[in-house]
Amino acid sequence: FAVVGSINNSLQIFDKWVVPELISHQVDFIISVGNAVYDGAESKYQLLYKGMTRANIPFLLSVGENEVEGFGAQNYYRYFGPFLYSFHLADSYFIMLDGTGHTPLAWQRRWLSEELALAQRFQNRFVFMNYSPLLGAHPVDPLLAQFSAAQVTAVFSLGEEHYSHQIQHRVNYISVGQTGGLLLEKQDKYQFTLVKVQGERADFYPVMVENSLGNLRYRFETIKLFLFSFFYMSLFNLLVVTTLLGLLAVRVYGKIIKQDRYYQDFSYGDEQTNDEPLAVAMFTNTYLPFVGGVPISIDRLRRGLTQRNHLVRVFAPTYSLPLVTEPDPQVIRIPSVGFSRKMNFPLASLWSPITRQQFSAQRFDVVHVHHPYWLGSKGMRLARRLKIPVVFTYHTRMERYVHYLPLPGERLKAVLVHFLIRRFANRCQAVITPTTSTEEYLRHLGVSALIETIPTGINLTAYDGHSAADIAAVRANYASPGERLLISVSRLGKEKNLDFLLEGIQMVKQGTQVPFRLLLVGDGPERRHVELSVRATGMAQQVLVAGSMTPAALVQAYLAADIFVFASTSETQGMVLLEAMAGGCPVVAVRASGVHEVIKQGYNGLKVPESTASWADAVISLLENENLRVLMASNSRTFAQKYSVAKTAIYIERLYRRVIARDLSEPDR
Repeated sequence: FAVVGSINNSLQIFDKWVVPELISHQVDFIISVGNAVYDGAESKYQLLYKGMTRANIPFLLSVGENEVEGFGAQNYYRYFGPFLYSFHLADSYFIMLDGTGHTPLAWQRRWLSEELALAQRFQNRFVFMNYSPLLGAHPVDPLLAQFSAAQVTAVFSLGEEHYSHQIQHRVNYISVGQTGGLLLEKQDKYQFTLVKVQGERADFYPVMVENSLGNLRYRFETIKLFLFSFFYMSLFNLLVVTTLLGLLAVRVYGKIIKQDRYYQDFSYGDEQTNDEPLAVAMFTNTYLPFVGGVPISIDRLRRGLTQRNHLVRVFAPTYSLPLVTEPDPQVIRIPSVGFSRKMNFPLASLWSPITRQQFSAQRFDVVHVHHPYWLGSKGMRLARRLKIPVVFTYHTRMERYVHYLPLPGERLKAVLVHFLIRRFANRCQAVITPTTSTEEYLRHLGVSALIETIPTGINLTAYDGHSAADIAAVRANYASPGERLLISVSRLGKEKNLDFLLEGIQMVKQGTQVPFRLLLVGDGPERRHVELSVRATGMAQQVLVAGSMTPAALVQAYLAADIFVFASTSETQGMVLLEAMAGGCPVVAVRASGVHEVIKQGYNGLKVPESTASWADAVISLLENENLRVLMASNSRTFAQKYSVAKTAIYIERLYRRVIARDLSEPDR
């Protein structure tokens, strides 16, 4: 018989080179001392079972480390039976032990004692195990005494990688060598141990497989064996690698076709479009009567486009607040299913049939979404289903709002938000940014879609027709005679840097003798915190928290104020800065994206680093230098004239027509 070890499911090697040697030596059966499989997965056992059956030579297996890996123990039992077993043939007794430690040693020693007692009437007693007891420091070491006492003929094990034969206390200890798997050195050869038994005589011969592997052939065979083991024997590995290769191919393909979008497509000029009125569907998570930068900018754009004879439908959530005016038939109100207290806006139902019904009732030319989630995603799905081009306005630096997400880790949340923005924007036909710095941010983020920088328009006509007496009356509501009136307008949320603003105002009070008041306009989840901070710092006489104002009242407040102060670093444009400038307010703000483009240093305002001391110094300089303030106030009005709603509507209309023309020209449209 032949004793083999470490086949490792290398059945091609076994069939091609080892089996011919076994046949030439006329072996009656084969015994493996373990590691016949690559690991304990059932697929490995199936492969071994089928392969050894093809050899047409009886095959027995003792358990090894590979056999019990993972959940392999139960698979071994299913295909080959118990870990411990014995049989006799002619005058020889064969005992299979568990050298892996899987079977308790105390129980195994008792069983071995009984087996060795039964084996005494046989002339030869052979033991097979995975681990050689001669290597030391192993739980099977106590078995040596039993082998010696019972005068075992030979103990076969994996032991070392090469054949070795030692005799201790008249017991032969044989390491059978390696019969499969990857060889460590290319000059090594596969081998097995041939045992010839004649009466009381048992002879042991190491048999080398003479098929020599040359350098090139060895490399080829080892690579083939690795791939064979890795893929054929593991469906999971195959699926994982196939998936990764597929993703890599998609990524490479995306990089290739993405090059077409690195530059704007100028092949579709305005002359290729017509002047027919457009039908536009806008989707937004926030809208009037909620007062905020995004709802106001959307409403102004809607009115600007309507004045140019375009049909605009705004899909927005229903508010529990009473509407400021009569319900507008052009605004489709979607029932709300909840209210985000942190974000201070309702959550429109994504499953309401009203959205689909109203969207299907009109044939829209373009869908304009204002958020990359919730109703923005709903608008995207409806547009893609009907193959309508989508335009997305990036209003807000969403990474500055991650504190509202119920997830751990600010950095992780920022990564998720960046992924959301990039994925959503790249699915749109065009993206509108209010400033060049925002466009640059999106490009760095990986957005390859067409991006147009179109500043948000302001309603300049709202500043006309206000008499000096009216403005004086408004000013008297907020400031005493002789006091300068500062104003700041923002949503009262953490992202607006309100603590910085209040600390800076406190430093202004300490650094100047010029009396002033700060009118803080806006509402939000931090309003209570702001009011408590104002009282706690003794600034109640300087800071008035006015809450929300109607657009008309806010315009009057701008006209009545002397300086606009701002601390937010989360703006994409800072529309309130332009509104304040239209009212003749020079601006003091923290240098950040959105602020950088609309403040010309020393011309219409002052932008400073995010330092309360620098910020306070800039405010004090305008409070104490009346000539400078008046000059900047005049410059601010002039600068704001460039940002009219009418101009913005024209620019966005041109973009609509451009993406529609480009979209219709694509063959899959």
